[in-house]
Order: sequence, then structure tokens, then C-alpha cells
Amino acid sequence: MKLALLATALLTVVSSACSDPDAHAQLDAAVGSDAGATGADASTTSADAALVGFPPGSGSSFCMRTVGATLMGADTCCSSADKQTSDYRSLLNAFDGVRMSCGPAFEASGAAGRLRLDASAASACFAAFDAELAQACGKELLSALALLRTPPCRDVLVGQQPSGGSCVRDYECQPGLTCLAAQGQASGSCSAPGAVGAACGGPTGAGAQITTLKLGFHPLCVTGAHCDPQSRRCVAAQTGACDLAQDCGDGLTCYRHSCVASLGGVGAPCDLPLDCAAGLYCAGPAGSPGTCTRKLGAGMPCSSGNAECQGRCATSAGVSTCVAFCGSS
Repeated sequence: MKLALLATALLTVVSSACSDPDAHAQLDAAVGSDAGATGADASTTSADAALVGFPPGSGSSFCMRTVGATLMGADTCCSSADKQTSDYRSLLNAFDGVRMSCGPAFEASGAAGRLRLDASAASACFAAFDAELAQACGKELLSALALLRTPPCRDVLVGQQPSGGSCVRDYECQPGLTCLAAQGQASGSCSAPGAVGAACGGPTGAGAQITTLKLGFHPLCVTGAHCDPQSRRCVAAQTGACDLAQDCGDGLTCYRHSCVASLGGVGAPCDLPLDCAAGLYCAGPAGSPGTCTRKLGAGMPCSSGNAECQGRCATSAGVSTCVAFCGSS
């Protein structure tokens, strides 16, 4: 019962914080005015022309149409029994920090002139989310949030601060720049990605309203390096071209220490679960190379983890079996 009440509370907070009808109307008007350009108007449309300023409520509406819609999808897909499980709580916790800070943070940055809305990207992003959520349930709802890391969704809110400009997070900086600050500082300055050995990492001190949601293209370090969270220095990949997706360039990810456009499909070799595309898991003995395989349906035996199941792995009388979860078979 407590988890069901938590779900209701989360949805209420997101809805009340992000569903101002006037804000939605202003965002829809901005999106519609760009999407409806025809004839001579369309021929003069450019990337800059798509930036329509930042109508009040744009940030909150963006969060509601993406993160908020995903939360509502979880509430719809999951049964009362699902909502009593620890897996359901984990699903909600994945959204918790984002839903608390998303709207207010973007609104603050927009009001300060540090963000602008790209109406064309917004229209395409919302269509992509609607399509994904129409067919996603259970853990696969998280695949919808992955849309925020790629165009067009990552480009809806565009940072305006130039190199050297003040910032509280990367998304306030112009594309290609990162918000660099010393440990404990509440704000930093927009800077080029760091070379190997250079300082990296954004503000960590208390201060301005911020969100952990990452938008835009803002690498912390040059290609082939990533930011070590302990030393806050850019370190080179230790094996091959990459250790993490952050080591790779724009639009690429790390697969078995190579930068590629997409992760492993069915039958592809894998070393880690992250080597396989959505809907697949790395099947094989621990410590040895495996094979990317479709996740197992209800009734199939599983280990103590959930990685191999379409739904979740439940244990009863010492036997672990995949069971349906929130609409996933």
C-alpha cells in the first residue's frame, strides 16, 4: 500500500508542478508556429529561426511531456500487485531526482536567458515520446528516457552561455562546451572539453536550482577520455578506444572497447550487459565472453538478477523464475 501511495504522490507532484494550462498553451503555440511554416516562410527557416526564446513554462512543460509522461505510463502499466514489489519502487526511484528538479531548474535557467527553446526539436521529441510510450511498459519504459540523450529530444532546450560565461550545469552552455567548476563551488564557467590530465566536473556546492537531467552535447573531456569522479581529472581510456560511452564522440557509444554507432544485436558477442542493445541481455558464464540474447519470457528460469527477464526474476522455494511485471511478459 505504501508503494501505491508513493506512486500516486509522485504523479501528483509532477502533474501539479508541470501541468499549468497556460504554460502548455504557450509551448504548443511556439511549437505549432514553427511546424506550420510554409512557402516563403519555410524557405527562410534556419537553425537560429527555430529558437523561439523561452516562453514561461517551457521547461516545466518539457519535463511533463517527457519525464512526467513516463511516470504516468508506469502507473498505468503496473497492477496493484506490481506496485507492492521492490522492483516497482526501483522503477520509481529512477525518476525521483529528475522529477523533483527538472521543471524548476529549466525555468530558472530560461528566465535568466541561459536557455532557448528549439520548437522544431520539441515537436519531433514529443512525437517520439508519444510513440515510444504507446508501446512500452515495465522496465522498457526506461527506454523512453533514453530518448533524452539523443536528437531531437536532447536539443529541445539549447544552452546560450558562451565560453567563459557563468553556468550552474552543462545545459546552460552552448553546444560542445561543459560547465567547469572546482569541487564545492555552486557555479562555474563554460569551457571546452578537457584534455587528458585536465580538471573536469561541474558545480557541486549548494546554490542555484539545478537538475541531474542531461541535455545537449556537452562532453566533459576530449574524445578518448572521460572524467574520473574521484580525482575530477580527465583520464584516457585504459583499453582500446574506450572504457565508457563518454570516451566516444557525438552519436557514438562504447561496445567492447570500440566506439560504434549502436550496441550489439542478437548473436553479437558481449562482455557486459551494457554491450547489448535494449531488449537483450548478455548470456554466458560469469567472467567469460557471452552472446547478446533476447530477454526471457515468464516461466523461464533466471538468476537472482533481473537483467535476463522481460519482466522480473522472482524466487520462491529456492527456485528463480521470470515473471510478468508491469505489462512486460
